[in-house]
Amino acid sequence: MSATSDHNVAESCGLLGRKTAQLTGLSEITFNVIFVRGAVRWLRPFVHSHGRQTRTPRFRLISNGCTRAERRMLRELCDQNDRLDYQTISRRRTMSHGAVLNELCSQEQSAIFAFMDSDSFATGDWFQQLAPYLRDQDAVFAGSSVWNQDGPHTLARGSQWLSDAFDRMYDDSCFGSSCFALYDMRVLSDCMRDTGSCFNECFWHEIPPTAQQELAGGGKKMVFYDTGKLLNIIVGLRGHMCKNVHLPHLWHVGGMSSLVISRRRLAHLVDIIGILQPLRRFLRCSRLSDDPMRGIAAEERERYHQFNRRRESVSHHLGVLLRCLQDGQPFPLTFQHQNEALVATVTRAEEHIRMLHVVWLTSNGGDRYN
Repeated sequence: MSATSDHNVAESCGLLGRKTAQLTGLSEITFNVIFVRGAVRWLRPFVHSHGRQTRTPRFRLISNGCTRAERRMLRELCDQNDRLDYQTISRRRTMSHGAVLNELCSQEQSAIFAFMDSDSFATGDWFQQLAPYLRDQDAVFAGSSVWNQDGPHTLARGSQWLSDAFDRMYDDSCFGSSCFALYDMRVLSDCMRDTGSCFNECFWHEIPPTAQQELAGGGKKMVFYDTGKLLNIIVGLRGHMCKNVHLPHLWHVGGMSSLVISRRRLAHLVDIIGILQPLRRFLRCSRLSDDPMRGIAAEERERYHQFNRRRESVSHHLGVLLRCLQDGQPFPLTFQHQNEALVATVTRAEEHIRMLHVVWLTSNGGDRYN
């Protein structure tokens, strides 16, 4: 282990340990919840569930390119609960998830940097389930997606494409996730400053030399790292305590923030999600003729595409459910898949979302999603 790592480990004693002694309690932890344009209206019941089910943490609702009407909705949510705050990160365009996390991290003033996806919801007090892990860890991750709750979560030996489906390596080292995380800010800031790493998704040739050296030395050299993965690996390689935890009362759909939009935005969605993101990854390769997954084994390619198909089918199914609930229309779909465990998980998620809808209506005097 390097001298830098020795120094960092010596100081490290957990999210709520000696380094964060200035915290007066768990109530000072604030989760940044990032909303993109087109998703706010349908995901408000999800935010409401966190405020209703948890008693301790605060939540900062982040507008990332949301419309004026959506920003108003977020502010109204904050008016209903004194543990909710509002912030606009970008008005005119939707920034990438990694770029938003970088910006929020640079603005963080407290001892802990925390965030969660806007398509996460609560069925109970998940924060009480989380609290015991904060004493002896420098980074904690949770929120396995509905579409991947039953795994696999472990990246196979020899894999080169680190997608968001995986949260650990074959040697059991922690990759974490970008959907729900808490970091000790001193540990995070040191890693970002020393290596030039950040939350952005990246290809190997885009990684700063110092970070490349640490990754290669630790056996973590890959072609592609999804959002947050590079930084999470660096944190772990430096000897800091990182842990993936399962919180039964925390549910994460995964992908819904992009798919749950009005029919009038559908063409915009197809343009942004279906064309621009793959094109952006394509153009970032060293030559325009390159395939972003060039050199990736056929078996790994197929596994990646299977994950994408599974995610899209689940998020579409639950997205249609939310639209039907919003419109007061019958839900015409029955989720079907050869994986019986996945069908059971999606069915449970559907039941929870229906209940969230009922509670939302009751709390808002029967007003649907206006």
